[in-house]
Amino acid sequence: MPEVRFLNLEYFFYKIYDFFAGIFGGGSNGGYSNSVSGASFWDHIVNFFTNTLSFVWVLVIIAFLVLFCVVIYTRLRMYELDQKHKENYKNHFIKPVAPPEHPKNPRWEYIEKMFASPNSNDWRVAIIEADAMLDELVQSYNFPGDTLAERLKNASPRVMPTLQSAWQAHLVRNRIAHEGINYILSEREAQVVKKHFEFVFINAGII
Repeated sequence: MPEVRFLNLEYFFYKIYDFFAGIFGGGSNGGYSNSVSGASFWDHIVNFFTNTLSFVWVLVIIAFLVLFCVVIYTRLRMYELDQKHKENYKNHFIKPVAPPEHPKNPRWEYIEKMFASPNSNDWRVAIIEADAMLDELVQSYNFPGDTLAERLKNASPRVMPTLQSAWQAHLVRNRIAHEGINYILSEREAQVVKKHFEFVFINAGII
């Protein structure tokens, strides 16, 4: 009668367990013992896989912590570089310098109020007062002449680039002085004369 051979699955699994236990546990039981019961064998199997899973989870947690630290460090470095870039940009950025404010001229402020009046007589007074300011300015340039008209005729455009506006404003003043109330001064003309005087005085830096 032929001999019947049986495959001992318990022995097969135990050998696999013994192999991995030797790798992860550093030792072996030196072989299979027939005295080990089936229940004890499966307990070893369960403990082996439990320990292996625990070891894997420890590696996963460590890898996660390392990755977390790397992300935090990277974010901090990016923030530092961004702040440094902004600081360098501020240091190299040239801020526009506001032009210096000229001190207010009370005399011109009075003339402006007269020009803003609804009364045409006030406009005449404003033109006469502004013409007196113009005469003082032209005298400061030392142009030859006994009157403002003569000094304007002898004025140099290189010294006084607003000479044409000064002439236009002075001519209206002369008509007011010569014709008196017969000269009809419109509001529009008064504002144009004001602009001429204003242009001259701003260019000269006295208002």
